[in-house]
Amino acid sequence: MSRLHSAASSSGLLLALWLVAPGGAESQVPKYEAIEVVDGGAIVGLVTWTGDLPELQHLPITKNPEVCDLSGAGVRPSPRLIVSEENRGVGNTVVYLADIGKGKALDALLTAELLKAELEPGQNLRIDQAQCIYEPHITLAPLRAELDMTSSDDLLHNLHMSGSARYNLAFPIKDKVITRRLRKAGLISIACDAGHSWMSAYIHVVHHPYYAITDDEGGFTLSDVPAGKYSLHAWHEGWDIVKTEAQGGQITGYEFSEPIILEDEVTVAAGTETQANFELSNASEPESQ
Repeated sequence: MSRLHSAASSSGLLLALWLVAPGGAESQVPKYEAIEVVDGGAIVGLVTWTGDLPELQHLPITKNPEVCDLSGAGVRPSPRLIVSEENRGVGNTVVYLADIGKGKALDALLTAELLKAELEPGQNLRIDQAQCIYEPHITLAPLRAELDMTSSDDLLHNLHMSGSARYNLAFPIKDKVITRRLRKAGLISIACDAGHSWMSAYIHVVHHPYYAITDDEGGFTLSDVPAGKYSLHAWHEGWDIVKTEAQGGQITGYEFSEPIILEDEVTVAAGTETQANFELSNASEPESQ
């Protein structure tokens, strides 16, 4: 049975030093040794929703509707909880091994993420600002990888990173590209400081390759895992709005509930596939302080 705690809890404090604590230094990263994995196993599973779905608040589009609101709806659905109508699988959940000390090389993660993004080997990972949405919403990036950031929108965006990377990057023109190396492991939160308050995204900068983002049906696979017993975690950003910031009657930002981390223990045998599933529900959300 999986265990639950919020990312702000004392449980798993050592993990939080490098995964979720802002500004963590490279020296805090646990040691990881790249080895040749012979007859590795796989962890395959689903993250699903159980119970009633929460009523997510639609986020008002308060600026540049000619680019940001082509449908004319005036609002954007929250991107923070994606549940499949087919199987109630939860997308955009990050599943990872919390305590692995050796395994395949970190480059394996970069190769997989480039393939998923339909980018060529040797290219950098990429985040786009397209119709005032960050694409992708969740990114996995190997430690010390280079990240290209651009904007497909012909308007001003200001990409504000906080956490393990701290940048304020202006994109005043379309297709401008800014590249930064991700030098610290941890969680990066992204928002737009140019008046597009509904925009948000996350980057997980990681020191080993055993991470996966669930697909639209909640599925994930961790491959080439050395045989052994591991602590498997599932991270979700959370979906409740706990505070709305406004100025002059216009929304300028949102404060969301803490991320959620589910935990389970898995045993991987050589050359075999191990099943591991997680469930999220309204009870998963920590209560607002």
